Amino acid sequence: MAQPAEEIDILYRTVVEREREGPYGALMRWIAARPLVSGAVGGLIAIGIALARGWKGASTLPEVAAIICVIVLLVWIGLFWMMRGFFENQTREQLDVVRRLKLAENTLTWTEGPNQLLEIERPVWRMLRAPGVGDSGEQPWPVWLLAAGTEAQFVLETRVMWEEASKLAAEEHQRDELLPSHVASPFLELARAQLPDF
Repeated sequence: MAQPAEEIDILYRTVVEREREGPYGALMRWIAARPLVSGAVGGLIAIGIALARGWKGASTLPEVAAIICVIVLLVWIGLFWMMRGFFENQTREQLDVVRRLKLAENTLTWTEGPNQLLEIERPVWRMLRAPGVGDSGEQPWPVWLLAAGTEAQFVLETRVMWEEASKLAAEEHQRDELLPSHVASPFLELARAQLPDF
């Protein structure tokens, strides 16, 4: 198996989506899971505040106050129901992170800041294309660069022209990382070296 002459070390910035942590994230998850109950709770709190501040007016016309309270409660419930998608979106956040892919001493390590995400010793490289057919040889096409170890596998997605991708076996994979071809080029060359045509 061909090995790189020297180590590959790629430091890059990417955006990841994660569950929002902290009290705000917990509150948004609770509301998103129970929009009707949350709306009712919010409506009852609003009604309680209004009655506490305007008790004299409400006590002079209790029937009108009761009707207004019911309307406020229904509006809050309806509003929270219509906004359930917004609350669901608030449960997740997008973060800029710095990651590193490093191949040294025949060990591939993938890190995010100080945290190690994956380590593969003596990876075996394969290059595959995503299923489908391109319209022209100059069309960019997704390919998978697989680094397989005995216990783990890393899948890097990048793109090459269809003319090259069409010569590869087609498989469907779930990517671990997506990098443009100019950034992933050292790993592209490594995977190409494992192909009989290169």
